[in-house]
Amino acid sequence: MKVQENIKLSSGHISLYFFYLVFFLNLGATSFQSKYFGEIGISDVELGILNAMPAFVCVLVQPLWGSFSDKVKYKRTTLFIGCFLGAVFYISANFTTDFIPLLITITLMTAAIQPVSPVSTAISLEYVNTNGGSYGFIRLLGTLGYQIAALSVGFILADSLRGLLLLNGIFLMICTLLSFFLPPVEGHQHDIKEKVSFFSLLKDRRIFLMLLILGFAEVTNMYSVTFLGKLQGELGVSNVGTGIITVLSIVLEIPFLFFGERLYKKTTIWNWILIAIAANGLRWLGYAYVKDVIGFIIIGIPSVTVLACFEFFPALYMNEITDDKVKASAQSLLSLVTFGVAKIVGSLLGGFVSERFGIQPTYLICAFIMAIIFALSIIPCRRMNKAESVNL
Repeated sequence: MKVQENIKLSSGHISLYFFYLVFFLNLGATSFQSKYFGEIGISDVELGILNAMPAFVCVLVQPLWGSFSDKVKYKRTTLFIGCFLGAVFYISANFTTDFIPLLITITLMTAAIQPVSPVSTAISLEYVNTNGGSYGFIRLLGTLGYQIAALSVGFILADSLRGLLLLNGIFLMICTLLSFFLPPVEGHQHDIKEKVSFFSLLKDRRIFLMLLILGFAEVTNMYSVTFLGKLQGELGVSNVGTGIITVLSIVLEIPFLFFGERLYKKTTIWNWILIAIAANGLRWLGYAYVKDVIGFIIIGIPSVTVLACFEFFPALYMNEITDDKVKASAQSLLSLVTFGVAKIVGSLLGGFVSERFGIQPTYLICAFIMAIIFALSIIPCRRMNKAESVNL
């Protein structure tokens, strides 16, 4: 695929580029949240609850968001509502350091923005399928936004992370304005009487198996998302150092997203998932013993496999095998399992285990879990490879 074929400059493509850039500026800033919560005196158990409770609420609301996005006239309506409410709750959370008010506002914020990622993915994939271009390049703008925020926030808030949540709110308010200009991709159940159930997708054994494996593997990743920043703080890494580590750990995402759709076709989704499980098992083993910034940078290199095999490739696969009427629901279901259910277990259980044994010993446990998941997934993945090759 030539570079010029990836890059389209229609108004629809440009609006998606800017939306992804700004929304991922917000996500990049969130990479400092665990460190911020540690700065204001939040314990490991409270940190686990702060991540798990919002995820629990999201499990309840995600099916509603997914169904709403498929039934509303234009899917971008979901993004407008979610980003606006998320901005309001983030700004509110900025003005308290008490645990209970934080828990309430962060939970409401997370529930509000939960549909933004899967629905923007659904909009992007449908739009490029009919108008050309590459979803990989759109997602690349997201990675650039993440890197810009991860690096700049560390410098801007080098002495103290107070004001971090206000910055998140500003980014989401900009996303609210940008949502007006996104392509008018329709909800395909808007004009039909027969509605398709969100959970009917699980009747497809391909979807069920993929989500089952990803769900267990993502538990360990969600633990890392929650506690890696705090581990860096405990080991004396500065805010600037955290920003540099974050940027360098995802630098491989840039070339990947240029060629990701070509790589996706090199083998099956099942082989990619096994590769990611093995790579991240090694990551957790490394974090169990890391002591300095250089170690964090080196160990973070395989993190590109999380984007590739737990997010990007599964999104492409879901888009391929699902009907137009449920594409937003399909992406929402993927997000529900990998960023909802997995986050509850990874954050909450991980918080209690970390409080008891420490963060680094918990990473060692995560490595052991990934080894078990890999061993148990080999035969089912090989069977799916065989079944899909027969159906080609």
